[in-house]
Amino acid sequence: MLLRGFLSKQFQDTGTFTLGVPEMMCADASCAVVLITMGVLLGRMTPVQFLLLAFFETSISVLVDHIVVNILHVNDGGRSLVVHAFGAYFGLAAALVGKKKNVMEMDEQGSIHHSDLFSMIGTLLLWVFFPSFNAAVQEPEDARHRAIMNTYLAMASGTVTTFILSSLVDNLGRFNMIHIQSSTLSGGVAIGAFYKFRSYTLIISLLYTRCHTKIKGFGMAIYAHFCLSERKWSL
Repeated sequence: MLLRGFLSKQFQDTGTFTLGVPEMMCADASCAVVLITMGVLLGRMTPVQFLLLAFFETSISVLVDHIVVNILHVNDGGRSLVVHAFGAYFGLAAALVGKKKNVMEMDEQGSIHHSDLFSMIGTLLLWVFFPSFNAAVQEPEDARHRAIMNTYLAMASGTVTTFILSSLVDNLGRFNMIHIQSSTLSGGVAIGAFYKFRSYTLIISLLYTRCHTKIKGFGMAIYAHFCLSERKWSL
C-alpha cells in the first residue's frame, strides 16, 4: 500500500497520498500475485525463502502494475496480466534460477486423492468470489455490473467446458481433479482483461478453458516424466 502511494499521481503533485478501501483492494491483489507464485514453488522452498520471496515479489509486482496501468495505459481492469500472468511467470523464473540437480523425488511430495479433494474447497471459494475480484475497483457502476455479469458467464461456461474436456481426454471418461481445480477458474482469469466488452464473453472463456485444459494435461505428462525418473530439478 505504501509503495503504491509513493508511485501515485497524488503523491507526485502534493507529496501526500490517501489510504482507503480501493488501496486495500489493490494491496490484496498484490498478495494474490505471491499466492500464484507459491503454487509454482509449493513444496520446493522453505518458509523463510517464501517470506523473502513475498517481500521481493510484492515490490516488483507493484512496479509492474504501475508501468502497465499508469504508464502504458493497458486495459487490465481484472488484473489478468499484472496478477495472474506475472505471478505464474515469476514463479517459473524463480524455479529456473533456483533449480538443483541430483535431488531424489519422494512419494510424500506428490499430490494424493485426499489432497486433491481438499483443494476443491479453495476452488469453490475462488469461484464464488471471482466476480467480485474482477469488478471491485471498476468505475463507473455500469462497468462494475458488466464486469460481474461477464465474469459469471465466463466462469459458468468455462466450468461446463472443463468437465466435458476432462472426461473426453481420459481413457475411462473420468474427471481429473487437477483439471477441475484450475481450469474451472480459467474463465474468470481470461475475462479479466476483457470485462468491458458486451459480447464474445462465452467465446473467450470457451477458447481459454480448452487451451488451459490441453496445456494442463501436456504439462502433467512432462511433470510425470521427470518425477518418475531418478533425478529431478528442485529448489
